[in-house]
Amino acid sequence: MSYSKIERLQTIKELYDNHYRAICYFAFKLIQDKDVAEDITMDTFLSLLNQTKKLEQEVASKALLYKIAHNKCIDYIRKQHTKNNYVRNIQITQISELPSYVNEMIMARVLQAIYEEIEQLPEQRKNIFKAIFFQGKRTVTIANEFNISQQTVLNQKSAAIHTIKQKMSKELIKELLVS
Repeated sequence: MSYSKIERLQTIKELYDNHYRAICYFAFKLIQDKDVAEDITMDTFLSLLNQTKKLEQEVASKALLYKIAHNKCIDYIRKQHTKNNYVRNIQITQISELPSYVNEMIMARVLQAIYEEIEQLPEQRKNIFKAIFFQGKRTVTIANEFNISQQTVLNQKSAAIHTIKQKMSKELIKELLVS
């Protein structure tokens, strides 16, 4: 099966929409620099344009994205080492170790699933949850912004956490049964 250019672009856009955050988190955990991680993530998706054969063979697998991102992170660290002469060989060794790589890939998947669950929350609950955990706003501030009581903010926060935990537990059970 050979993809046309439009089909390749659509496939890459779909992969981007579904996995950008997870790949970005993965790269950040390896590089520890948000801007560089975002650049590496973009480069990862752009690399798919030039890898038609691999894209065709591994389109159903997210592993290709993680492999490309991992290699780009190692390349970045090696360039920094050469350029600045301060990156230690231990860092490259640690990044190259499979257990660490697998752990970060799993963590990226979990975070992606959590973000997806957050987006499925009812609108007000989602906005309150994001205001608390992403923007660091206080209960009083959120109550004033939404013109609701502080207790309602706390109830919405609690309900959001409960919903996310419950759905994540179900997903974990499904994943364990499939494995």
